[in-house]
Amino acid sequence: MSRSMISAAQELFNSFDDAQRTRGLFDFADLHERKKWFYTPTNHGGLPLAEMASSQHRMVHKLLATVLSEGGYVTVSTIMGLENVLDRLEGFIAEFERERGRDPLLYWISFFGKPVDNGIWSWRFGGHHVSLNFTLSAGEIISTTPCFLGADPANSRLLGPHLLRPLAAAEDLAREFIHSLTLEQRLTAVVNKVPPTDIVGA
Repeated sequence: MSRSMISAAQELFNSFDDAQRTRGLFDFADLHERKKWFYTPTNHGGLPLAEMASSQHRMVHKLLATVLSEGGYVTVSTIMGLENVLDRLEGFIAEFERERGRDPLLYWISFFGKPVDNGIWSWRFGGHHVSLNFTLSAGEIISTTPCFLGADPANSRLLGPHLLRPLAAAEDLAREFIHSLTLEQRLTAVVNKVPPTDIVGA
């Protein structure tokens, strides 16, 4: 995995022009930027897909595919595509002080240090309901956190009597687990009965 990931990261990074590199490259020692992460539809820092060529979009997805399983890649791609579904549900009016509020091209890539075969560096990919972070040292992945995946809407109608639920397995397993706990165990496991206002369950 590490070798293919490094190769894909180098291919993407080397495709950047000077302006893109200015947006997408940070110093690894920049802890203020490197430790930031969001799951909200805000500026995640770095270079957005909206400012890349379509050939670079493919390189970004190729990079993601080197670190995610097939199911993980499909899930992330589906979550990104849900921006169009959410836009429709909201009446195509969300702006958030930009041209389009719900936009599947508003996912950002950031490099912290240049992607090299050795040495230490990291990269981040994030946008609405996606935050992926990978740190490498001496050619090996040493950290994969923070990591966040969400889905909005959590379920969407497909043709026929079917629903699209990108995180169905995780949601159902979590509910099954919490219902399997005794009352005493649940008192310990549930740290807050009220979830965050923008998360139905966590």
